[in-house]
Amino acid sequence: MEQNKSQQYEDRQIAKSNGGDVLIEFQDSLNYGETKRIHGKYSLIKIVMCNYKYKDTTGSITVKHFVDPGFIKYLLSLFYANKDKVYITQDKIHSGIDEKTGLSHVSKLLIARQPVRNDGSIARMPWYVKIEEGTGKQAKNMKTGGVYIASGSYKKEKEAAINMTDEDFFIMLEKCRSYIERFEHEGMIRRVLVGALSNVLGTINKLFKSYFSLITKN
Repeated sequence: MEQNKSQQYEDRQIAKSNGGDVLIEFQDSLNYGETKRIHGKYSLIKIVMCNYKYKDTTGSITVKHFVDPGFIKYLLSLFYANKDKVYITQDKIHSGIDEKTGLSHVSKLLIARQPVRNDGSIARMPWYVKIEEGTGKQAKNMKTGGVYIASGSYKKEKEAAINMTDEDFFIMLEKCRSYIERFEHEGMIRRVLVGALSNVLGTINKLFKSYFSLITKN
């Protein structure tokens, strides 16, 4: 049983990197859409970080944040654009409200690149990635219908952060991009095959109807 769980975990891995006491990993949370879209509504990449140095009641501190597949491609494009400084934040409100507290689970992602340290020296690991998890009270935007965390309600529960070299972060993103594009390619083939099979079944159905119609008349 434990071996099966381990294998399932390994199967989800796309790319990972270690930085001292912290592990960062991209995991597969992709799924195909039921319509003409290749990606489903919740087709995402899960970013998981684990801090082995600091522990909570469940063991090593583990945090996660989900991003759109296109976000990975966007991050990779920053390398090709030779962006020296990067500062990107994302907040995600996860579905569901706790009945007892009235709060929702929230994750926050920060990705930054600072090529020069405060003392003026060149940073060997210029990339900084941090994920926070906590809770907050949902509020609704009456104009757009969307939801956001009410001001002052967010409370951080845990976090993990890692510094990375250009090479390590690029390799992780490139592996993830390649994985996503393979998924999309297989999705296109899948859609073509399903369409072709549907046409074949439709033709067979018409032939059977014609055949039984002739039998009935005779």
